[in-house]
Amino acid sequence: MLSSSLNGKKITNTNADHAEEKAVFDTITMIVQVTHERTRFDTITLNKANNGPSHPVNRSNRTTVKNPTTGQSLQVRSLSNDELYIDGSLYKFLQGHNIHGTRDLKALVLEALRIIFSVIGIQPTDEEQEKINNGKIKLIRVDMVGVVLAINQEHKIELFKRIKSL
Repeated sequence: MLSSSLNGKKITNTNADHAEEKAVFDTITMIVQVTHERTRFDTITLNKANNGPSHPVNRSNRTTVKNPTTGQSLQVRSLSNDELYIDGSLYKFLQGHNIHGTRDLKALVLEALRIIFSVIGIQPTDEEQEKINNGKIKLIRVDMVGVVLAINQEHKIELFKRIKSL
């Protein structure tokens, strides 16, 4: 049960459990230790010069990984030969939306990594997979989105004022 006060009056929200269920993870940024070929992430662009032999090459250490089932993407960057930087909404990547889903962050991350590794063609070693399964992943950012139910317009304004003051 969620309770708050408005102008000194205690307000109890009997729908707190329902509101709590609507809190989901949104953007997650993480670094995962897994050996890979950095060349998988190279995007090479040759710019043909008009008058001369110059051919500049631009290389990128990042790629967009698209989930073949949902069509949604995450940004994946190779930091080194054994570190991947992954950023995006895992719910949206896995389900096609981020309206609802599991509250089990570990299961969410493991399923997303399974698809990312499959799409990119990375096979973690047994030791790397064990570390990943045990949650040895560096979380840089975890955004959550939730629903707060206001009982009336006055309560809604009070909630916005409190949030704004944070």
